[in-house]
Amino acid sequence: MYEKDRQVQHPRFGTGTVILDQGATVIVRFGDRIESCETATLTRRIALAEAARLGHWSPALDVTLKAQAAAIRSLNDSWGVSSRSRIHLLPH
Repeated sequence: MYEKDRQVQHPRFGTGTVILDQGATVIVRFGDRIESCETATLTRRIALAEAARLGHWSPALDVTLKAQAAAIRSLNDSWGVSSRSRIHLLPH
């Protein structure tokens, strides 16, 4: 049912890549961990090229919010603006 390297979505683990479909369960890699998931809990993710071909477009607000979140994350990674350091800056 799920072919190898197919992107899937799990409600608890997020987005992952199928390693092996065993029928009732599917072995999926989620980032740095591997989980055995019940097939019923997984949803297929459509690849970008396939979504464009089929005319599946995300709502503009969702795309804008994701782009803004990525920009904030990028700035924080580059400048450490929201870092969790224990250095307290003085007001002068």
